[in-house]
Amino acid sequence: MTRIARRRIERSHIDVDLRVQTAEELPFQDGRFDCVVSTWTLCSIREAGRAVSEIGRVLRSGGRYFFLEHGLGDHPGVRRWQRRLTPLQRRLADGCRLDVDIEALIRGRAWAKVRVERFLLGGMPRIVGSMYRGVAVK
Repeated sequence: MTRIARRRIERSHIDVDLRVQTAEELPFQDGRFDCVVSTWTLCSIREAGRAVSEIGRVLRSGGRYFFLEHGLGDHPGVRRWQRRLTPLQRRLADGCRLDVDIEALIRGRAWAKVRVERFLLGGMPRIVGSMYRGVAVK
């Protein structure tokens, strides 16, 4: 993905500061940010729980973490298929896992308040279209 991003940046007329690093160790001081946003990211982070903890660390008190992620479906049959297909998905889609329970992942960290909305992404199979949208407040 980094290679694709670099090519697009080179063709762009926008000044971009691309930094490639792990989300499990963010290079920022504690309480530095008012807001952090992740979209369709947690599925491919090897230690996603550690990354969410790092997000909490770099947020100031009262800071907000906004997220939009796909993950584990709410139907047992969908979950079974997600677990079966995740090994193939990881190889085909740069580490993406279909079976991450995003809500449990986020609620499992220290937040003052968490709001999560579940929905199906229209036109997508439930296996990949089970969505989580929400905000966690430090």
